[in-house]
Amino acid sequence: MSRSATDVLRGGFDTTVRNWQVLLFRIAEHLAMVAISVAAIIAIIVPIFVGIGLGRIDLGAPPDESANIIVAALLEHWKLLGFILLVITAVLGVFVVIHSFVQAGATEVYAADSFTSERFLRGAKRGWLPVFWIYNLAWVVAGVVILIPIAPIPLIIIASQGATGAIVAGCALLVLWAFFAAIVALLTVAWTTKATAIVMTRGVTARESLRDARKEIRASFGLHFAVAFVMMVIWLGGSGVIGSISTILMAGHASPLAIVTAPAHLLLSVVQGIFSAGVESWFLASYIKLSEH
Repeated sequence: MSRSATDVLRGGFDTTVRNWQVLLFRIAEHLAMVAISVAAIIAIIVPIFVGIGLGRIDLGAPPDESANIIVAALLEHWKLLGFILLVITAVLGVFVVIHSFVQAGATEVYAADSFTSERFLRGAKRGWLPVFWIYNLAWVVAGVVILIPIAPIPLIIIASQGATGAIVAGCALLVLWAFFAAIVALLTVAWTTKATAIVMTRGVTARESLRDARKEIRASFGLHFAVAFVMMVIWLGGSGVIGSISTILMAGHASPLAIVTAPAHLLLSVVQGIFSAGVESWFLASYIKLSEH
């Protein structure tokens, strides 16, 4: 019997709710990433101020002037620039490792549809490395696909010597490229999520899971895309509502009302994290349902 997107989403939602404990691990993942980000920012800022004396920058100077000073200083101290790029790369790598660990554990739980901390940790330990390579391989391919169409645009603008028509055409092409990049990103998320479900339930390699995921998505593209699209709409809609409420409260930041709204901002940040974790888990659980034979 063929399944509809509604059936798949309902099954994924039920699995997510029954195994709500997985959300605690996802929230812990987000908190860990925030802590690592703060530590990385400190690790980057301190050498900049100490090494190239940015503390001498006049805070009253125009922003453009301060930005030029910072860029010139970084170019002069190229080793420091290399250090910054190394820190950013390392942090991104750690983020992927952490997410792969949590994603593998969540997949193990959702596939069994029964949460235990032992099952989660067993799946996380067993599957984090294959999932890690799934993300790396898939997003390298996606990055190439996304960057190829945009490469000629700056060349066209330069070749036209800044003609108004070329600039307008370039901006229009950038809008089209942004739409194209969003579609590619959505498909890549679907591809990696499907491959994660396969690698954790069928015992294949990361490369094989990506190949099988591509074949199965093509075989029932409409169903897979519909589930992914609905999840994206839900995430964007929910995040937009939460963001709108936060924006409204920001009106009080320049007044004593900021003291009153600060707890609400903190609460909204927590709500945003829980909502994002829930949608991500729902998406994964739904794709696991799609991978069941």
